Amino acid sequence: FEAAPIEDYVFEKEDSIKTPIEITINAPDGASLLMAYRFEGAKSDKIHLVRMVDMILNNSKAGLIDLNINQKQKAIGVGCGVQVDKDYSKHIFGGAPTQGQTLQELKDLIIAQIELVKKGDFPDWLMPAIINDFKVRELKKLNSNNNRVAMINEAFIFDQKWSDKINEIAELEKLTKTDVVKFANSFYKNNYAVVYKEQATDILSREKVNKPSITPLDIPKDNKSDFFNKFNENNNPEPIAPLFIDYNTEISQSKLKNGTNFFYQKNETNELFSLRFVVPVGSYHNALLPLASQQAKLLGTGKYKASELAQEMYKLGMDYSISIGQKESYISLSGLTSQMSKSLTLFQEILTDLNPNQEVTDLLIKKTLQQRDNSLKNPKQLFWNGLQQYAVFGKDSPLNSELSNESLEELTSKKLLDILTDVFLYKKDVLYYGSLPKQEVLTELDSLLKQKQMELPQFKKYNRLSMVENKVFVLDYDLKQAEILMLSKGTSFDKNELTASKVFNEYYGGGMSSIIFQEIREKKALAYSSFATYTSARDSVKPQYTFGYLGTQTDKSIEAIEAMLGLLIDMPVDTLKFEQAKSTINQQLASNRTTRAGKLYSFMADKKLGYAYSKEKDIYNGLDGLEINDMLTFYKEKIANNKYTIIILGNVKELEMDSLNKFGEVKVLQVEDLFPY
Repeated sequence: FEAAPIEDYVFEKEDSIKTPIEITINAPDGASLLMAYRFEGAKSDKIHLVRMVDMILNNSKAGLIDLNINQKQKAIGVGCGVQVDKDYSKHIFGGAPTQGQTLQELKDLIIAQIELVKKGDFPDWLMPAIINDFKVRELKKLNSNNNRVAMINEAFIFDQKWSDKINEIAELEKLTKTDVVKFANSFYKNNYAVVYKEQATDILSREKVNKPSITPLDIPKDNKSDFFNKFNENNNPEPIAPLFIDYNTEISQSKLKNGTNFFYQKNETNELFSLRFVVPVGSYHNALLPLASQQAKLLGTGKYKASELAQEMYKLGMDYSISIGQKESYISLSGLTSQMSKSLTLFQEILTDLNPNQEVTDLLIKKTLQQRDNSLKNPKQLFWNGLQQYAVFGKDSPLNSELSNESLEELTSKKLLDILTDVFLYKKDVLYYGSLPKQEVLTELDSLLKQKQMELPQFKKYNRLSMVENKVFVLDYDLKQAEILMLSKGTSFDKNELTASKVFNEYYGGGMSSIIFQEIREKKALAYSSFATYTSARDSVKPQYTFGYLGTQTDKSIEAIEAMLGLLIDMPVDTLKFEQAKSTINQQLASNRTTRAGKLYSFMADKKLGYAYSKEKDIYNGLDGLEINDMLTFYKEKIANNKYTIIILGNVKELEMDSLNKFGEVKVLQVEDLFPY
């Protein structure tokens, strides 16, 4: 391609902000604030100073905001970050207040942390630790080709020299505490803008936008432009050959002395390590586990207070996390190989010597109650969590098994701590990715995991509704756009349908060229967004579902539902789109490369589906022989005759409620039907 001439953009400098700009808006969901300081552009020699101040304030572990606000639970959550742009950059702060806290008080709390930086009231070891953190983050970031390309792209659009781009950490390393304090005092003044988003108590008045008349577009099936044809004629690269993981050679399997399964993969690239303990216990076994894991991050040990513990981890470049799933949880540790032994020692102290603290738990409960209150006013939570779980499980859902607010307030710190401590004693798998020799890692882990593993407890079984007839569930919410989801329960995982289902999803709902997008949005303008998919199983037990989603203007809901159901019941056949879908999947699989620790996670995921090798190999090999009739057979067997539960979040005063009856029995739900609090 030859570049066309472009007129140079002339940057007009804005007037400086001398007094705070404060704006208040109202919305039905939870209160929050967004605040920012405007700064010079990407080529400024002071950008490194803003980045350093940002990390002193908020580095997720030992920053002033982390320790003084988040760790002490003085707000639901506060964070900050620097957005660098060519003309102007921004230091952005955001947060949500806890119970009884005003947004102005939250803003003052954030500014108080900035004032501490201006006074130099932070430890001398923090800046060197931040430099190490930057180095670790960059090592992790550069594992991804997307991130590498993003760096090149960023240097180009900011008109930076590549040598300057790759030496950013070296420039940060030159900064002294005196430099940072001097800069903070000169820059962070009353030169900020803040938006307070208050929770509305009254129904908001809005202007109604009448439904316009739309002439459906006629989109030819063979829709190829001259540009497209010429491009294809002159663009015939050699096809990329796929590279599927050979688990037998890539991953080494052993057992620890206590019988724990151990999976090892060597890191040949850098000194980062990751250790993951996979425990087949989750919220289905104990609904308090998610709260127990949150508490753990706020407690201290016999040796360290909670704030000291966070600082010790930061000094080591160590991080740990607890992720609670439904029937499986992950306890993960990561950091630098040179610090792995010290990291494991500290990690063991966390696992075995956390001290209960009722004050911490009471604050956590207070914060949780506020988060619950916010979720009851958040349309996304109401729709994707509350309504969807009701459609799948009915009244007896995992969500409805959570404790009531009254029961939550009676919890003790010790009870939550005991629940989490037990998790690490159950049978588990251990995954290691790092540069240490396997035997050395085994020795370390044998020392860490000495106890005999306990047998797994029983979990609560939730019955999924059969969905043998069409039903409509509506939740009344003051929303001008209706959110609509159609669900149909299918069969469990079947290896034989893997390729057909993958191509079907691309053909039907995979993007802007898919059937759903073009028929509903492009041709008829019936939705702002729409998609349909046949879910991909994560294990061989759970059923798969057909989903059809519509985000549309409320008074278009009936037409949009009719259009979606029509496409799900009678699939349009388009040979060109089918071949495009096959080609897209082929290219994705051929160019995809699972690397580093991702190989371990891929191995575990495939193992749950009964694969001893990468399932992507079966999908790829099945593409050549897949004909459109094969996809039609899959569609007729799995989708065409389905019955759907339709869930709608919208204003019942504006929905055509009588017309909804044509799709099935209509039931209007209350929030208390979906949530136990």
